[in-house]
Amino acid sequence: MKSDLTIVGFGIIGAMIANTLSDYINDITIIYKYNDKKSASYHSFAWINAYDKPPHYYNKLNLDSMHLWHDLYKNNFVSDSEIKFGGDLRLYENSNKIDNLHKLINSENNHGIKFLEIHKAKNDENNLLLDNFNYAIESEYDGWVETDALINKIKKRLLTKRNIKFINAEVKNAISKDNNVKYLELDDRENTKISSEMFLFAAGFQTSKIASMLGIYLPQIISPGIVISSKPTNKVLNKYSSINLISENHIPHIHFRQNQDNQIICGIGSQDDSQFINPKEFTLNLHAELSKYVKQKIEYSGYKYGLRVMPKDGLPIIGLCENSNVYIVMTHSGVTLAPILAQVIKSEIVDKQLVSEIDFYRMKRFYK
Repeated sequence: MKSDLTIVGFGIIGAMIANTLSDYINDITIIYKYNDKKSASYHSFAWINAYDKPPHYYNKLNLDSMHLWHDLYKNNFVSDSEIKFGGDLRLYENSNKIDNLHKLINSENNHGIKFLEIHKAKNDENNLLLDNFNYAIESEYDGWVETDALINKIKKRLLTKRNIKFINAEVKNAISKDNNVKYLELDDRENTKISSEMFLFAAGFQTSKIASMLGIYLPQIISPGIVISSKPTNKVLNKYSSINLISENHIPHIHFRQNQDNQIICGIGSQDDSQFINPKEFTLNLHAELSKYVKQKIEYSGYKYGLRVMPKDGLPIIGLCENSNVYIVMTHSGVTLAPILAQVIKSEIVDKQLVSEIDFYRMKRFYK
């Protein structure tokens, strides 16, 4: 089987890229495992944000993409069924980080982040128990995405096009010659072999594994992620789309939101891998921590977990492999960055114009 472009991966990044490129490329094959519960999009908190993401050029990339989400909403690409805006409220028990917050708010990287009077924050979210918190900041433009809903919406749109093929499989092997991929071997029943003019790997944590088949080194660190969900409940959040609580408790930083089905989705605000040692015990502790802050009873429903995409230096890996037909997209903050990455890749693959703003993220930095 041959196509002009083969995309491996159809999480939120792969879906947004495929949607954009489908208007310009004649024949696209998309390879991904349906209902893959290892996918970062499946277990993501799915937060759209640009909160304190150094260095400054990475923060700007997130800011620009966050505003693209707002544009997509205004232009009806996404609807209230797939996205929620409303900003983020971040509350602190003590003043340990206040000096850093002043620096952040007064910096040129700030956009829409400001201090709030603590009594106003507590009045705005009066369904929460916030007596122990003394400082508040608001991030005006934050939101979140119902990733499954949006990915399925994009897939339905792509299935109406004659130039798109989906294959339910994973890559078993990659055969290359002179730095170019000749074909991919898949693990489906037919042992399908896919040849293509270009290959784009956006397979989340698995991207490193696929690239290694071609002798391409994409270093990652282990970054587990767990989110828990409640059973549907009454409305909890009055104003904000998400809440971050930073305390002195056993779990010092939690964040939560309420989805379109009125479930509360909650995770932790760190890369702590202790949550993987005993995930069931950890999730029950996380539910107990969440319950301290919600006035009504929150019934535990379940949890999702997996490995987040986290390049070794914390920054995205984006771009065409040198003298190759392989394009790599591998990044944390994939939900936030998906719209801008789709635009960048359209410029580089379709228009053949290198985007200087992503020079910081090209993989050559690992080969110095």
